[in-house]
Amino acid sequence: MKKLDPTTTTEGYAERECLDCKHDACKEELTLPALSVGEDSPYTYTVITDSTCDVEGQGVYTYTCDDGSTLEILGAIAVKGHRFSAESAYEITTLPTADANGVVAITCDVCGETIEYLLRPLMMGGYIVKHGHCLDTDDVYTATIVGEGADQGELQVTFEVNGGYTHQYNGSTDKPAKEECTRVYDEEFGRYYYVYKCELCGTWVVAYFE
Repeated sequence: MKKLDPTTTTEGYAERECLDCKHDACKEELTLPALSVGEDSPYTYTVITDSTCDVEGQGVYTYTCDDGSTLEILGAIAVKGHRFSAESAYEITTLPTADANGVVAITCDVCGETIEYLLRPLMMGGYIVKHGHCLDTDDVYTATIVGEGADQGELQVTFEVNGGYTHQYNGSTDKPAKEECTRVYDEEFGRYYYVYKCELCGTWVVAYFE
């Protein structure tokens, strides 16, 4: 019988006698789904070596054909993936900058190993920012990390960054002309201001008083 064993990511196939004529010269090709485990899997399996968070295991997969015959395949059991939660320990090993990624190392709740995720550049957004002004020196950023690939979990990480940026409008650090600003009224002080929105940090900046 010609056969190409499936893997955890690719289908396989097997040749067998035609179910209708049972003639040796007449073969049909049976598609074998990618190897999987669980309630929805077309396979039953016996574990030889169980998988861990990041190392594949090995098992014997049994596939039942339409005629009731079975095929046994020795194959890998997919990694379980790391798990982390809102309570997981983490460390910011590299702080992101305005235009460069940072790195956070998260401790897996299951195996205790650390897994690294990228923190996007600050100017790409996607952060919750406390203070958040370009001229602040103690901006507090919060990012939500969600598991990728086989990893599962969601965790908020927080870090401080010295801002040190200058507010910008239309690519310039000069404040815009008054007619380009938005006129707003401050009820507390009973006066009008002209403000513009910084395109870097999103803060509304007072440019002129009335």
